[in-house]
Amino acid sequence: MTPPPRQQALTYLRALYDPEAANKCPQRWTWALGRGNISASTVHRQGRRMESVTLAVNGTERSLEVEPRTLLVHALRDELRLTGTNIGCDSSSCGACTVLVNGQSAKSCTMFAVQADGADITTIEGVADADGTMHPMQQAFHEHHALQCGYCTPGMVMAAISLVEEYPELDDQGVRHGLEGNLCRCTGYQNIVNAVLAVAGSGSDGSNQDRE
Repeated sequence: MTPPPRQQALTYLRALYDPEAANKCPQRWTWALGRGNISASTVHRQGRRMESVTLAVNGTERSLEVEPRTLLVHALRDELRLTGTNIGCDSSSCGACTVLVNGQSAKSCTMFAVQADGADITTIEGVADADGTMHPMQQAFHEHHALQCGYCTPGMVMAAISLVEEYPELDDQGVRHGLEGNLCRCTGYQNIVNAVLAVAGSGSDGSNQDRE
């Protein structure tokens, strides 16, 4: 049985900082180090243990050095300056930090950046077309007024994109169930549901091909 993401991350940290323990239980630590194509290259900066990580972010390959404890959300915001990914709760409850990791929605506060090494990451900054044309989900949120303060909106949009791509035929309850990990304290959710259903009902999965 695969441990949950937070346990995976803790296991990986122990492997980094306790090599003796890794030798005593090689299978467990080999799994931890091999999970998510974690880079083995390590550098030291200002006396801190650093990891070299390469991510394909919004179609562009980005390399950076991070501490093993750096969360993916902090790498995106602080290192790559992609501040559309918000931090809301620090406990994986609100979904404001949702991004796409290899096409699937993930809460970036539950992953270490090193776990995403080699992954394809899409943030809210990367979903619109190069000419500024909004993604169908962004357009639907706009048309259905599915936001108020907007703080949860980037994460909500990313989760909704993933949901529609995975389940094209959705109903009201399916949307509510699929987005239950993303909290909104303003809208009452109905307009969000309407926006997602509008995209699902159009038969579009939001890909570039659908927009051409």
